[in-house]
Amino acid sequence: MQFSIPETVDKENPKIYYVRTADLSMNGEGTPENFKQYYENITKKSKKLKGYYTHRHLWGTIAREMNEVFVFDKLGDIE
Repeated sequence: MQFSIPETVDKENPKIYYVRTADLSMNGEGTPENFKQYYENITKKSKKLKGYYTHRHLWGTIAREMNEVFVFDKLGDIE
C-alpha cells in the first residue's frame, strides 16, 4: 500500500515492532479517504513513531485483511 514511513537505520539500538491486523470495513462507513486523512493527520505527525508500513492482499479470500507495522524505540512509546 502507499502509506508508509521508512524506518531510520540505527544498528546500535534495538527497535520494537508492533504488528496489527485489521479487516477493512464493508459497511460503507470506512473509506480510503478516511484512512488517508487519519494517516496524514495522526500517524505521520507522531513523534514517537520511527517507522510505519502497511500491507494488503488485493486478491483472494483475504482481500479485506490489512496489516500495519509500527516501529518504536521503546515499549512505552506504544501507549
